[in-house]
Order: sequence, then C-alpha cells, then structure tokens
Amino acid sequence: LAWSPCGTSLLGTNTHMKPDSQVAPRFDRDKNFSESLDDLYQFVGHDAPITVARYSPRLYRAPGSTKSDMYHALGSQDRMFSIWRTNNVNPLAPVDDVFEEA
Repeated sequence: LAWSPCGTSLLGTNTHMKPDSQVAPRFDRDKNFSESLDDLYQFVGHDAPITVARYSPRLYRAPGSTKSDMYHALGSQDRMFSIWRTNNVNPLAPVDDVFEEA
C-alpha cells in the first residue's frame, strides 16, 4: 500500500479483478469506502500479481498549469515495473525483462 504525497489517495496492490487481470486499485480519501468501490480507479497492465506500489514523493506541475500531477510506480511478479501518471489509465513507461527472477 502507498499513500499519495498529498494524502488524498491510497494505492493498493495484489488485486485480481477478472480472469488474468491484475490491477492496482486507487482509493480516494474524499469518498467513503462504498463510493470508492463503485467508482474504483484501476491500473491494469501486469500479467502477474502486483506486489509493490510507490508514489513519487513530489507533486509535479506543467509550466503555466494550476493543476498538480502525481506519479507512481508498480512492480509485479511478471518481472516488470511500470510508471504511471495517477490520473491516466495507460502507463507512461512499462519496463519489462529487468529482473531474472520474480
């Protein structure tokens, strides 16, 4: 589990939602738990259980923007890790075959 740097969301690991679908769910603090389950934000992209989730400790803002972005990384038993922008459903950088063993 990993808390976002601003404390607004919790990123989970090791969640299996559908056959062969490993996800990392994000729970938002501004919603109660049942609302969060109904509107669950899921990061899908690994073939094996996601075992590590970490947020970058910094918030990032594009020049001229007033909105901050958060980034996180997920590591999985498929010997892969991926980097995500927290409000995007596609990984920015999936990196595979980095490790010899899971």
